[in-house]
Amino acid sequence: MKQLIQLLILKSEGIPLFTYSPDVALKEEDDDPMLVSGFMSAINQFITSTKRDQLNELGLSRGLIIIEEDKELNVLFTLYISDEIDVSWGKRVLQAFRERFIDQFRQPLEFFSGNISQFRTFITETESILESFGYPMLQHVSNNPSDELLSFYIIDRNSLKSIHSKSQYSEEEEYLILQLYEVIAEAAITTNQELDVNNVQFLLVMKDLRSIQIGFLSESVIILETKGGLDLDIESSSHPRVLTEDQFVEYIHSLFPDASAALYSRRGHRMYNLISDISFTDHEQRSLLFFLTTISRSKEVLEHMEPLGLIVESPSQETYSLVNWGQIICVSKVLENRSSVHNKLIKCVLKPPK
Repeated sequence: MKQLIQLLILKSEGIPLFTYSPDVALKEEDDDPMLVSGFMSAINQFITSTKRDQLNELGLSRGLIIIEEDKELNVLFTLYISDEIDVSWGKRVLQAFRERFIDQFRQPLEFFSGNISQFRTFITETESILESFGYPMLQHVSNNPSDELLSFYIIDRNSLKSIHSKSQYSEEEEYLILQLYEVIAEAAITTNQELDVNNVQFLLVMKDLRSIQIGFLSESVIILETKGGLDLDIESSSHPRVLTEDQFVEYIHSLFPDASAALYSRRGHRMYNLISDISFTDHEQRSLLFFLTTISRSKEVLEHMEPLGLIVESPSQETYSLVNWGQIICVSKVLENRSSVHNKLIKCVLKPPK
């Protein structure tokens, strides 16, 4: 069953302007009459029997129709979603559809001549909006359930609140985890902006070898937590409570001959540059320290989750890591091939020097 059943934009009197279903773009030459007419019938029936000022949702057997109206342009925007999708996700997506559609077609809507073919080009915008709110991943997770999946969240980038969730946790556990996710999402977004790097991917490694992957889209943050998701044949060892600077420098150099690295003291809240082959800029230091101090606000949540390390990968050759080793945090920046760096940093996270 499709999670997003149909997007329909129509004039309030019932003239359809644009219709879209995932995998099926309904065009003039290949309309599905039953799908469109059935959908239209439900909408029109509800419009005629309800005060329009109160028109916002319509529950059906297969899901929910979310409705927005632009009274100035006399246009209805409707999104039909299954009950597997959170309503808050549907509302944010429909709002984006409405804003983008009006921005692109305001003049044709103000002086509507009956020509609906001009609205077909909105299919590109439609798919772009769905992608920006994580729909491909949402559909994949819903259609391919797995015991390995512990939780899946879509967090709105504007409100920093969850707009869709799927979790195996209890209500109490999920509350703590969501707190962590929202704080990390906020800190990661700001760090991403400060570092001025696009399409950054975060990988958070937990003590029991769970992995939390954090990806950024233009309108949302995707968080996917899996057990055994790293798929690496590396055994975890307990992290030492004390690590000398000499040990740290030697270990980082053994992994990355050309790298920059620093220590962040939890007690002193200071960063110490140790390797300057590729020095951190002042801007990078401020950005990384912001990330560390922001997530430290959720101390109880972090202790509950017991994170070992965070890897930040970008499309460029810059990769950052933040590794939790007791009372200090290792911060490193590496310029190498991404796949090579990823595996080495996982080793750094899971097997610190003895």
